[in-house]
Amino acid sequence: MTPDTARRVTGGGDIATRDETSHGAHLPRNGIPKRDKATSVPIGREAPATEVPASNDGRHGDGASHVITIRAHNPIRDDRKAIMSDTDLRGFFQRYIDALNTHDFQRMTEFIHDELIMNGRPVTRDDVIAELEGHGDAVPDFTWRVQDLAIEDDRVAARLFNKGTPAKEWFGLTPTGVTVEYAEYAFHKVRDGRFYEMNYLIDAQAVQRQLAG
Repeated sequence: MTPDTARRVTGGGDIATRDETSHGAHLPRNGIPKRDKATSVPIGREAPATEVPASNDGRHGDGASHVITIRAHNPIRDDRKAIMSDTDLRGFFQRYIDALNTHDFQRMTEFIHDELIMNGRPVTRDDVIAELEGHGDAVPDFTWRVQDLAIEDDRVAARLFNKGTPAKEWFGLTPTGVTVEYAEYAFHKVRDGRFYEMNYLIDAQAVQRQLAG
């Protein structure tokens, strides 16, 4: 490094160079400038840069003082980016419902992690897609309709009404041409923009009663 170049050290460990040499600057005996008071940094913001003159170790030979700039890094800021806002999460959930209602079940790659917990047991996204395709095959006009939606942090709670006319055996019963409608309660969790935990409860007995006629 030349005498006219100073090093910049960032919180991420990157090193860049810039011209920032002071000649004849007056420094305290220990080479470190005094600070009147500490600077507090709110969570989620980057701390201001601090410039610390480095002492001349004799290698440069020109008497120049060289400045090292250190920028603090707040790790909490990056972690919070993973949590979606309420508005974004509502939009995400609606897009998920839209994909269900068009029976475009392969789009679940946009909404569900490769591996997840469903109703307390580990499954894969392929398992979820296979189950949805089974419903869609048995009930071609099956739809999900959101009645109520509540969001808190990474959690989504929804009350839905599902409706369809079975064309094949479904829930262990032969189709009779009757259109069924029943309630579903969903409790899901989102991480990094996709569901990693999905829980749902349906009124299967109501479906069976309607199909039995």
